[in-house]
Amino acid sequence: MYRNIMDDMTIWFSRPDRKMLYIKGAKGVGKTWSIMDFAAAFCDAVYLIDLSKEKVFRDVLSGDAGADDLDFIINEHYDNEDMTGGLVIFDEIQCVDGALKIIHEYSKLRSDLAVCAIASKASTENYEEEHKDEIQILFLKPMCFQEYLIANKENKLIEIIENLKIMDISPENKTKIKKYLREYLIVGGMPDVVKLFLKNHSYDEVYNKQISIIEDFERDIKKETRPAFCTRTRRILRSIPRQLEKDNKKFMFSLVEKNARNREYSEAVDYLCDKGICIKLNRVKEGKLPLDKYEEKKSYELFLLDNGLLYAIIKNKSYKNKEPETAGEIFSMLNGGFGEQFVMSELLGNPNVGNLYYWVSGATARVPLVFEGDNEVIPIDIRYTSNSKAQNLKVFKEKNKNALSMRLSIEDMYYEKNVLNIPVYGLWNF
Repeated sequence: MYRNIMDDMTIWFSRPDRKMLYIKGAKGVGKTWSIMDFAAAFCDAVYLIDLSKEKVFRDVLSGDAGADDLDFIINEHYDNEDMTGGLVIFDEIQCVDGALKIIHEYSKLRSDLAVCAIASKASTENYEEEHKDEIQILFLKPMCFQEYLIANKENKLIEIIENLKIMDISPENKTKIKKYLREYLIVGGMPDVVKLFLKNHSYDEVYNKQISIIEDFERDIKKETRPAFCTRTRRILRSIPRQLEKDNKKFMFSLVEKNARNREYSEAVDYLCDKGICIKLNRVKEGKLPLDKYEEKKSYELFLLDNGLLYAIIKNKSYKNKEPETAGEIFSMLNGGFGEQFVMSELLGNPNVGNLYYWVSGATARVPLVFEGDNEVIPIDIRYTSNSKAQNLKVFKEKNKNALSMRLSIEDMYYEKNVLNIPVYGLWNF
């Protein structure tokens, strides 16, 4: 299955001054598959070391050993084979604290090899930040809508969407796009789920696979944490639909458990975000530059990494034999919260957007997404949901004196009265 990350890997591998590659992202987003698929096309030899299974390597990396010791163990493990020119992959390095440091040193010691480390996590550790100029970092998230179209071999539709700034989309093509968008909202972008749907086109099989992925997350949490902590993380995951269906979508611990206390549950929220399973969206008190100056980290909204997984949790709570007929019906789920999940997921990691926030003004107005554009703050309104209110942008603009704003809808692209309307199905092209 095609992933855009392949282009980044090709550039990385072909550089004469190649650095160590570090691939991060939640479990199940296709990190190992992507590098192995790449290696099959570009590498003569591949050496995969899975730290979740190889105790001997965990012991080396967790002790006082250095790069020389790691090199010795690797050579011994592969019977002193001449590995020159090969690709060495260290998978699941989050299993060993401090593994990144030794693997990075090993990559410098063995400059005759290509070295890749993979971690099922989203957070940044100190060593990574201190050596960011020496490490090539790729963050992998679930497939976006564009990648879903590629998986369906709809390159022609992608070309049409890419040209929507200069060309109208025919009713026939718009119908096809809406069909795929509806599918994608239910299926989501987890590679194994997409692969299963393309094979059988069964929403029941998709649902079972999605629930299996969520249960797999929970099994890993159970292995890694104490029982009480595991229970809290599970409750947080299952509470997300209740959090997003409120008018004010601020995360509230009282909806996780009646007598829940912040100090008991905030650590569990951070853990889920560190793993990449959940995504935290912080509030800004003012819509002024720089936004991080006005960031309020104690007030946040919580989303899942994938809209398909969120749909599965909703379906698990109130099962319906028939899926919604239109994308609009799905966007309107959770009082519009599902539409916000999709938009946030599509924009996450977009280099043209950067960090995302939300904004509220008392109880009168709420803008679901805000980001820094070119020397100005851009508020985003989502008008594909039933609870959209045009005055929210108006209140924001009056309070913060900004010029440009964005509206996301199913309508064609247009610019009117300092508002740029972008079709939701073309967000990846923004």
